[in-house]
Amino acid sequence: MTKRIQVRTRTAKQVCLVAIAILALTGFCLSQSSSDWPEFHNTNMQRSNPYETVLNINNVGSLQMKWSYPIFRTDGSPMVADGVVYIGADNGMWYAVKASDGSLLWSFQTAKGACCTGPTPAIANGVVYFGSQDGLVYALNASTGAKLWSYQTAGGADIESAPTVVSGIVYVGSNNGNLYALNADTGALIWGYNIGNVGSSEPAVANGVVYASSSNNNVYALNASTGALLWSYGGNAGWSSPAVANGVVYVVSGDNGAYSTEGNVYALNASTGAELWSHNIGSGYPQGSSPAVANGMVYIGSGDGNVYALDASTGAELWSYPTEYGNNVGGSPAVASGVVYVGNYSGAMYALNATTGEGLWSYQIPTGTYAISSSPSVVDGVVYVGDTDGNLYAFGLPAGLAFGLVAYPTPVVTGELLTYAFWTWNQSSVNAVHEVLTTEGPPGTTFSSIKLSGTKGLGSCTTPAVGASGPVVCHENSVMKPNSTWTIRMTVQVTAPKGTGITETATASADNMASKSASETTTVH
Repeated sequence: MTKRIQVRTRTAKQVCLVAIAILALTGFCLSQSSSDWPEFHNTNMQRSNPYETVLNINNVGSLQMKWSYPIFRTDGSPMVADGVVYIGADNGMWYAVKASDGSLLWSFQTAKGACCTGPTPAIANGVVYFGSQDGLVYALNASTGAKLWSYQTAGGADIESAPTVVSGIVYVGSNNGNLYALNADTGALIWGYNIGNVGSSEPAVANGVVYASSSNNNVYALNASTGALLWSYGGNAGWSSPAVANGVVYVVSGDNGAYSTEGNVYALNASTGAELWSHNIGSGYPQGSSPAVANGMVYIGSGDGNVYALDASTGAELWSYPTEYGNNVGGSPAVASGVVYVGNYSGAMYALNATTGEGLWSYQIPTGTYAISSSPSVVDGVVYVGDTDGNLYAFGLPAGLAFGLVAYPTPVVTGELLTYAFWTWNQSSVNAVHEVLTTEGPPGTTFSSIKLSGTKGLGSCTTPAVGASGPVVCHENSVMKPNSTWTIRMTVQVTAPKGTGITETATASADNMASKSASETTTVH
């Protein structure tokens, strides 16, 4: 959800599992285990996706609109889980659409027609959680949209804050000043704590502590189990949602009130609340954007129209990027695979090099005069964002590569040679740049030979030694022109015993096109 001020493929998941196994061996484990983006902070509380493997600084410049879906005006941020995008609109309607094509799966109308200024959900364990201006926290079945339960806030106070769900507890703030902890299964109240006025700040939860900002210019740290106050930091900060990384809480404030002409990013010790550093990020309404943290850097949008990158340890400014027309960057950045994604109030989306601040891609929403105050999510090569023009947008790499594989002869017996033919066809109207095939001889085989053919340029492959196992990576010599094909034949020797299922998986990719994967299973006879 955007803190807008009152103006208001399988391959990737396999990599993730390996990473988690390595982290477990070192005694540390991330809570996120897939490339999904199920809540505002993402489950690492940093607005970054460390599992994105499709988009990067080399291909993000080829992004184009995949689809859009009309949902009425929204300041909310889309959340993505299990191939479904969830978002709310300002008329109180909530939507679930297919991530692949934007088709509607279900919709749900809240009890009150007007929802809130930033309808952003959280998805956990097959349930969608969100708050509404009708003063209710809702839990819906993520597959069907059926209501599971609702919780009425004290006095029916409206809810602009998006929930955060951790360890079976839903944490959400309301405009009566209460931060609530609810049982995720039943909606029963576990505890509540009044922090003055939550506004649209989303709580962050890390290491058994809930961090929340209040429009009374305070940041609070509460025990996640009991709601007991651990510390508060007051006087300057308290407008944006906090981000938490490596024992530090990052929060952005408008230090002279809601319509501040001065804004600062603060870094606070997560255990004590002591200020570590602060850095000025210009004028306007900078507190509308919440920080994202990745790879030792803090990213934030400002009311002065700039995106800033600061050193997470010192607060030193590393770069700034001026968006078009100098319009307020009220949405919160998202970071994935070396790229920062953010929109501004002129209705433009940007992708920036996270290290240097170089502009890599931009897209002006056709309506132009409407604002992107939504914060993007990045999942499996697609960027999702809402707009106040009343649409949910999805941006991805152009489709174009058709890819498949076939095995022969089948059936096969132990000791025989088995050949896989991998074929790629550029079906688009533009050149495919730097086409690559990535595969590996499947378990139960050893490498024998490889051969390339095609309508233009052959290329080269890196392979294991004959009789060994290991990755196979083939690069086409030049660009693949439209309607051209490329075929690679890899021969392996079968070592697996009779009855074994041998599964080969491969991926074809290009810098400017979406990757395609294929698999084939053969049983040894």
